[in-house]
Amino acid sequence: MKTFSFFIGVVSINLVKGFMNPVFHKNWALVNDDNCGLQPALPGGLDAEIDNTTRNAKLGEYPWVVLIYLWNSPTGEPKKCMGTIISKRYILTASSCFAIYGNATSIHENIQVVAGESDTFQDHDCDESNRSNCAPFTNSYKVTKVLFFNKNLLAVNGMNIALIQTAENIEFHDYTVPICLERGELLFKVYEGELGVKVTGWGVNTYDRRKVESKHKYDSILQHAPVRLFKQDENYIVYDFLPDSFQQNELNSVSYFGVKATGEESFHDADIGGPLMVKKQLTDQDRPRFYLYGIMSFQVTTSLPELVKRDIHIYSICTKVRYYMKWIMDNTIIA
Repeated sequence: MKTFSFFIGVVSINLVKGFMNPVFHKNWALVNDDNCGLQPALPGGLDAEIDNTTRNAKLGEYPWVVLIYLWNSPTGEPKKCMGTIISKRYILTASSCFAIYGNATSIHENIQVVAGESDTFQDHDCDESNRSNCAPFTNSYKVTKVLFFNKNLLAVNGMNIALIQTAENIEFHDYTVPICLERGELLFKVYEGELGVKVTGWGVNTYDRRKVESKHKYDSILQHAPVRLFKQDENYIVYDFLPDSFQQNELNSVSYFGVKATGEESFHDADIGGPLMVKKQLTDQDRPRFYLYGIMSFQVTTSLPELVKRDIHIYSICTKVRYYMKWIMDNTIIA
């Protein structure tokens, strides 16, 4: 009887409201190191509150964000996506980034990951306000493997998540740090209406509510862009108008979620695959940290009256990372 009771207890701890609690996984030691989700390069460290303005990111503000170059694209120019470091060898991004390769094999040979990037126009990134404060040079990494939860299909097919394995360990320092994965009580937190952060930039501006003249402008600097997470009823409204291909693979408001601009957000063609982050403090003894809640999947312009009357004219659909936690942990292995 004691053995049976213990077994039930372990199951309930490992599965938090249907989502796997990764701390009990055999590969947990490979993620969420002591510095995950922190910003050691910033003076004073991490602030408790999210800055609700769209602006250029500070040097080292998002040290887990990487720039992914996908070479041998049909255009002849490299396609760009973003990704998020979760461990020394693994990066989460969107599987739709690789749709350009179709059914081609050995696509990893065409992929390059750059960590520690801030301004793509600069060989050596320095603080805009203090040019004597500079980050180390960026590091470029080859890739040995790209894993898809489903396939490398277009984003409107859903299940838009991929895991990249680098050929060597990513060098961690103050300007290159992994993000935290959700764990424990965070796995059943509902962030309805809360403020989150996405990053944007490193590409052509495809939409900017601040300035019409900013559209189609190339922005070389990574940007901090606050967003408001959809409330549950807003997710339900959007779901019914998303493509059938999406609805066939995604559970309503379970495996995805929407975010809306706070009034100043802009969008760039390299944003896909980047992180949607929330800032949380798990205990009084710990510091506030950034946790990876979503992966940017695709953007939608809406004319739905139910959303327009709430001042939602454009929004982004994100892959909910916690839904894929078991797959992530199963494939984050010692390489």
